[in-house]
Amino acid sequence: MAGLIVRNAERHEISLPVRMRVAGEHVSVVRLAAGAPTRDGWIEADLADLSRSGFGLVSPVFLPRLTLIQVQILDPVHGDEADPLLDGLVRIRRVIMTDGRPSYLIGTSVEHGHSMITGQLNKLMDRCSDAAADRDEAFSGEEEAGDA
Repeated sequence: MAGLIVRNAERHEISLPVRMRVAGEHVSVVRLAAGAPTRDGWIEADLADLSRSGFGLVSPVFLPRLTLIQVQILDPVHGDEADPLLDGLVRIRRVIMTDGRPSYLIGTSVEHGHSMITGQLNKLMDRCSDAAADRDEAFSGEEEAGDA
């Protein structure tokens, strides 16, 4: 079936600030346009979803498939003042232009052999799962109170 995307891992929709840049080994191959909105080589973007195998980003800058990028997921409260929630290398698997701003939905996957990012990603996923469980419990309590 063409176009069918099958997910092998639980996915959480989440919005967090991200910065990313082309990884060292691809800098000579992937060059950003002079007018690209970057700061010291970093592109500011947003995390759209998260799974144990990778995540989705919304970026104002086009980056080609198979590019290796360094991504830092930032603390939404403290931003640059705090250590990133995640800092590691991922590979771009798909890029879709979403609207005329332009804006691009970038799907990534964790590279095999990068155990540091896998550990950080698992920790972040556990936090998301715990938050989702707390939210579901709170909503079910509200429904029961409304039924009384």
